[in-house]
Amino acid sequence: MIRKKELVDGFIVYETPERARTALSPIFLIPEGMNEQIYFSCGVARCHVKSDFSETLKLEYLVLRTDMKQWRQIDKKVRELVGSLIAEAKIEKP
Repeated sequence: MIRKKELVDGFIVYETPERARTALSPIFLIPEGMNEQIYFSCGVARCHVKSDFSETLKLEYLVLRTDMKQWRQIDKKVRELVGSLIAEAKIEKP
């Protein structure tokens, strides 16, 4: 069972209870006020990001833990890239 721990740097932190935690247990982060539209599962070196791009498309990508302070800019760039690929695919359709 994962439990809410605290608010840190604008993230609500969820983690495995101590009795079940190992060195590799992930920490889950949800940006405050985001209602789980994006969340981060963080290990030792990186965070696995899961996010809604649209009703039919979900994004998953990795961010280094050292880059988490820039997660909004990284997410914006990923969304711009995916959006441009979708637009390009629509143009190239015969």
